[in-house]
Amino acid sequence: MQKTKYAENHADELKCGATCTFDGLVDPVKGPLCQMLNQWCDVVSTTYYPLEGDFQVRPLEEVSTDFQLLVDTYTDGKLVYLAECGMPSSPVCGSSEAIQADFISAVFQAWDEQIERIPYVTFFKTHDWDPALGEVFAEF
Repeated sequence: MQKTKYAENHADELKCGATCTFDGLVDPVKGPLCQMLNQWCDVVSTTYYPLEGDFQVRPLEEVSTDFQLLVDTYTDGKLVYLAECGMPSSPVCGSSEAIQADFISAVFQAWDEQIERIPYVTFFKTHDWDPALGEVFAEF
């Protein structure tokens, strides 16, 4: 049996990207480094967790604005992939399960507005972490 290399055989179909955080892509200070990296990529890949630096959730009204900012930052027409997208539901973060559900709706609405440039969204971790793992993250 002859071995084949998938990447070699499908090179024209494969897209290369490097995943940066949303803030890393659009921040005036951090953004240029990610933008420089993305000039060599086929797609722009990002994570999207609308949180303040203290892990408090940002207003849901900003989701649509954030998606618009993302596509406006990359005017070269490259597709944007949201490799991870999510929001906590914990009251400690100023959230709840209802806010998390509204976030999912807001993402779908913003995605509908930008579907030509953002063809891919993955929701990450749609359930709580195991409490023991939470303790590990708390130490981190």
